[in-house]
Amino acid sequence: MKRIIFLLLIILPKISLCDTIDMNVILESARNNCIGIADEITNIKNKNIGNITVSSIGAVAAGGALYAGITKEQIDKKLAEIEKSIQSAENLSDEEFVDFLVDWYETQNTLEEMQEYQELTDDSKQHGNIRTGLMATNTATAITNTALSGNIKNQSEDVSEQIKLCLKSISELTPIMGQMYISGNKSDREYLQNIINTCEEFHLYDIDKVTNANIASLATSSANIATAATATITSALANSTDIRNGDPTKEKRLNKTANAFSGISAGISATSSILNATTIKTIRNIQSVAQRCEGALTQ
Repeated sequence: MKRIIFLLLIILPKISLCDTIDMNVILESARNNCIGIADEITNIKNKNIGNITVSSIGAVAAGGALYAGITKEQIDKKLAEIEKSIQSAENLSDEEFVDFLVDWYETQNTLEEMQEYQELTDDSKQHGNIRTGLMATNTATAITNTALSGNIKNQSEDVSEQIKLCLKSISELTPIMGQMYISGNKSDREYLQNIINTCEEFHLYDIDKVTNANIASLATSSANIATAATATITSALANSTDIRNGDPTKEKRLNKTANAFSGISAGISATSSILNATTIKTIRNIQSVAQRCEGALTQ
């Protein structure tokens, strides 16, 4: 019995010293792999919020463009009715045309109709310009969304790998903590237990959701660039002087096309905003774990 006690007195200090050396080495590895994740996640969160804001602006702009286009379409219908009554004069005989001019000068309603025609023409042009301007805004937001989504996707992939390395380092602390039960090193054991419990919460949240959402957002935003640009160009063309004074059938077709693409673009922008919004909670949870993990490692 005395010999066993003697051997334990010799061996235990060596085990304790060995544990301390191993613990410091692995802790240093854990600090290298875990510290910095919080800053990266904060950066991702800020970019994601920015992306939601930009895509929301794009959705509102496209929705406004669609509203302006529909209003313009209603104005153009009124213009077409007035033009129809005016153009009917072209089919009159000379005698009938003279009577038409007399009536035109003497009838107050006709004068008011001509005034209304000019006001409606100006209003139609204004709404066409508003639609074009708003769709140009939506095109710009689609370009920004694409860049941000691609950047967040790449950054979240990098953070995912960093989290895996962090968790691997943390898992290597578990056997050392077990050895400390034998050596009786309570303070270090509790210190390691806190680190392990805190950092292993990374397992609860999947950052790949952030990556996948931004892959989808990247695809929708990229598609929206073409859609919004088409709406902008078509709207500008439909509202140009040559088209307005030219073929009315072509003008009507271009306006309908611009409205249709404006509506599609509004839907795509809203989808992109929703995709990014769904990841906010996950990002914030990971950010919280990362901050607490770093705090535990640096105590």
